[in-house]
Amino acid sequence: INKIINKDLLNLFSNIKIRLLASKIYNPIGFQNVTLIIDGHDSKIKYYNPDTQRIKLYSYKLKKPGVRTQIVCDMNKMMIFISDSEKCGESSDGSMFLKMNLFKKMHIGDCLAMDGGYPLFLNNFKENAINAGFDFKDMNFVYPVRKEKDSTLSINELHYNKVFGSFRSIIENEFSVLGSKFERFNNNKPATQVSDIKYYNLQFKLICLLKNRWQ
Repeated sequence: INKIINKDLLNLFSNIKIRLLASKIYNPIGFQNVTLIIDGHDSKIKYYNPDTQRIKLYSYKLKKPGVRTQIVCDMNKMMIFISDSEKCGESSDGSMFLKMNLFKKMHIGDCLAMDGGYPLFLNNFKENAINAGFDFKDMNFVYPVRKEKDSTLSINELHYNKVFGSFRSIIENEFSVLGSKFERFNNNKPATQVSDIKYYNLQFKLICLLKNRWQ
């Protein structure tokens, strides 16, 4: 079932031609090459496993126990690549990004937008891609300008980061759509009870599929 859902998410709702066209129509000036956006989504849970320490589940975003899932969304608001879910206290966006092996799923014409934590892992990503026979370059990724120690950002850099942050909020809006349509995944509701993260993850991928069909 997991393989079927992943296949449907990718093949039914998005391809490189659709992504490139949507980017030219919807993206702001300066970001019309961006076809994909990645972000981590934390879900509030009650995890029933006596061998799991609470600290391993703690989410700094939620201030409560949770699991984290990486989601890649295209410019048509389709959620097309979904990672396995992990305990928030044991995972980071960057490490999960590497585990997704997106070089096997992205097209060489794609450009992936990400926040400031992911770029620290890009060299590892590109090295893994080369070892697997893929050749992704810096132009396949876009992220905020990083402020160096003892320096200040220029007016242009500040403006770039502001526009980029607003543009990247597209994916956060889609997280809100998931929560509004599926109460089980609404962090404002009582925490979801989970006994095995892999079943939670399967359910999460399924609602992304249903959300895409609704979209």
